Amino acid sequence: MDGKEWDDTILAEEYDDEKRFERKCAKIEHLHDQIMTEGFRAQRELLAKDPEVTWSSANATISPITNEITVDIGRDGELLWNMLGKHRLSIAKVTDVEVVPVLVFSRHRRWQDIRDRYETERTIPKQYSDHPDLRDILESK
Repeated sequence: MDGKEWDDTILAEEYDDEKRFERKCAKIEHLHDQIMTEGFRAQRELLAKDPEVTWSSANATISPITNEITVDIGRDGELLWNMLGKHRLSIAKVTDVEVVPVLVFSRHRRWQDIRDRYETERTIPKQYSDHPDLRDILESK
């Protein structure tokens, strides 16, 4: 990727077994090619399209549905990458994908209070009007 050989990347440092390293690189390249040709798809969409392939390509998670990019949401609504989906997130960044599906792992208590208040009041202040974690509230109005 980006003109580098896989052996010259940080990923190479994580593997002692050459065959495992090659399989991992091939898997990442396949994911990259899939995103480039089919666009970035949510795990639910991939599961509906081809359950067998989606299950076989899932990481060590309980279900492919949980195999999304995960984020936490900070006290003021800032999106913080959690830990899952690093390859999909990296590919989205280098291919200039503007919008990706994410799975919210946790919300700061202060943000959850803000979210609860706007859900109850059914109004969202302008500063949060385009926040992705409030989209479901806006859509249900």
